[in-house]
Amino acid sequence: MFPFLFPLFADTVVAEYDMDIVYVHEWGVVEYQQGSLQATGARWGYLDCDATLRDYVPDMAEAPVVWFHGQPFTGDFSVEVQGGMVTTVLPRPDTDMVETLDPPPFLDRLEPQIHGVIWEELSCAYELVLPAEEEVPAEGQAPYYNDFFYDIPFQWAMPYWRQSPSMRIARESDGWSDSFLYYECTIDPTFDPLLAFETAIRASGEGMLFSLADGDLRAAVVGLQEDEIDILREGLSVEDILVTLCEWGGNRFKSEEIDALWKTWEPCIRTRCISGDEEILLFPLSPGAVESISTLHLETDQGYDVVYERLFLGLAAV
Repeated sequence: MFPFLFPLFADTVVAEYDMDIVYVHEWGVVEYQQGSLQATGARWGYLDCDATLRDYVPDMAEAPVVWFHGQPFTGDFSVEVQGGMVTTVLPRPDTDMVETLDPPPFLDRLEPQIHGVIWEELSCAYELVLPAEEEVPAEGQAPYYNDFFYDIPFQWAMPYWRQSPSMRIARESDGWSDSFLYYECTIDPTFDPLLAFETAIRASGEGMLFSLADGDLRAAVVGLQEDEIDILREGLSVEDILVTLCEWGGNRFKSEEIDALWKTWEPCIRTRCISGDEEILLFPLSPGAVESISTLHLETDQGYDVVYERLFLGLAAV
């Protein structure tokens, strides 16, 4: 049970809007895979410790969830990935931004990659403009482009994402309606993941370190300076974690959105600490780093101003 003050502290976007502004709220998590040595042409593989070429699994921005607040509107919303590709979306977009790549020497051709998506003719309002869909998308609305995926990994977390007091999103063309949009993407594979990780933690200056203590999860606020991790405050409660996440978001996110972020990623952190015996570092990415992963664009038919509030977290074993 959260303390009564937490929602008051976190909800800094007022309920009554008197300006012609739409607020786009988004959070996501980037899992840094430091253990992989990238081969040349890292899109197609990496070298393991035995110098064997394995299938490449790039660093990914996972579960970016988007909500809309403010003035009800109609319009188009797009996500464009900077150097990577879109791997997952929900619901299926109306338009794909497609890029054709030159193949490596050992392949004749590569399938075109989707580097952006557009959802068109959306209607967003606080009233329920259409009945809620089932948690599993209807046939023909499967969210994946990649044939290797057959279900929705984060389906169990969707009820948390629906708790935000955001506008309802509807699309007349297929009857889809929900309270959020969802996508995942890869990060520019030309980046060295270890170098990018070290640069990111130095830029953040602060993080939370999770570890195993007495059979349970222990959390501490840490300072990130050069190659050192300094413990600043230990023994964080769930409320402390939520308030810290809220502060990293500039106190501009709804408490339900921060709660959903923690409930979505706490099982992963807990499992890796307790079952995998890892120490997990969670830290905020700088606005520049977020923009280097993906960019958002909302065009409203009403010509409203748009404010983008984005909170991306880095997650890595240290």
